[in-house]
Amino acid sequence: MLTAVATALAASLLVACNKAPEPTAPTPASSGTVGTQIDDAVITSNVKAALLGEPDIKSLDISVDTIKGEVKLTGLVDNQAQIDQAALVATRASGTTSVRNELRIKP
Repeated sequence: MLTAVATALAASLLVACNKAPEPTAPTPASSGTVGTQIDDAVITSNVKAALLGEPDIKSLDISVDTIKGEVKLTGLVDNQAQIDQAALVATRASGTTSVRNELRIKP
């Protein structure tokens, strides 16, 4: 009797070992490696600091996001000169590879 139970247990373990692993859900796409994300955070900080240093720009009205070195500026400013100046400041910030300027003039 004990031999029959041991044989049945061994057979069930062997069957379980032969089972193929079940597929897992794919990992969500990331905007880059951890190093890239840290670099992007540094670039964002550089741009924000540079904008704060510009007396003619209300930098608190400007949002800065960076993905893989591309800086995106969004928000509302007073005039076209501020839009142009913000883009220039972002372009000159260390680490910036390109600037997407989506700033708009306040209505």
